[in-house]
Amino acid sequence: MDGMKMARIRRCHECPYRSTRHASVWSWPHCDFGGGDLELSDAFMETGQCPAGYWAGLTPVDLEAEAEQQAAAVVEREREQKTPVVQEALAFVTETRDRHALLLLWVKDGFLSAALAEEIATELGVDLDADVA
Repeated sequence: MDGMKMARIRRCHECPYRSTRHASVWSWPHCDFGGGDLELSDAFMETGQCPAGYWAGLTPVDLEAEAEQQAAAVVEREREQKTPVVQEALAFVTETRDRHALLLLWVKDGFLSAALAEEIATELGVDLDADVA
């Protein structure tokens, strides 16, 4: 999908002429402007023109920038939610090698992202890249 198609889809979702037709196994958006019944298919969203003129002057969505913002938001949510829990759990672990092993285990099990584990390890003075026997 490109940025212009995403901009068109978003504008259609705001449009008062957009409706959804339902069948037994599928549903698809339609445009009811002017009493018509235009199916808003993928091909139309890529190459067509809005019959109501709502697509005029649209600016393409910067998909890369949005993806980066969403990824940053996920990391920030993880940081807010999991850092206090991890720090409290690690407060009971006194050995550096045990902290190291526990952080790596949480990353392996998917509880923590590698980036957040690295941040916490740095705060605690644990080197996650070091081999601990």
